[in-house]
Amino acid sequence: MTLSLVAAATTYAGAVAAIDELFERYRAKYGPVTDLQQRSVPFLARALILANRNTLTNFELGRLISDDYALGPLIDRSVADGLDDEESTSATLLRSWFEPQDPDSRIQRLMIRTSAEQILHSESSL
Repeated sequence: MTLSLVAAATTYAGAVAAIDELFERYRAKYGPVTDLQQRSVPFLARALILANRNTLTNFELGRLISDDYALGPLIDRSVADGLDDEESTSATLLRSWFEPQDPDSRIQRLMIRTSAEQILHSESSL
């Protein structure tokens, strides 16, 4: 039995490995993984670490990823009170996603976040 993405995200490497395993199942069922899905891996892996430390489900994390105002407080708590270096580092890197950006960067980051949310939800169908 494969661990859920959140459960496997005890480290950044573990989160990336779990996403790669999910992509293998995706390829077997649906075909190639898109460039956008690949580009969402670093963001998703960092978010999965926060979800792991805060005992969130894939569904709960998906809701947070899709809402700027919900994910921000989780990131801020993890920066301030992270349980370990993995969580603090992940939160610090994710915080940059909410800094002011030019319109093109904002659109690209929104696409990556949407892709990350879709990857989370696809886990249950694979």
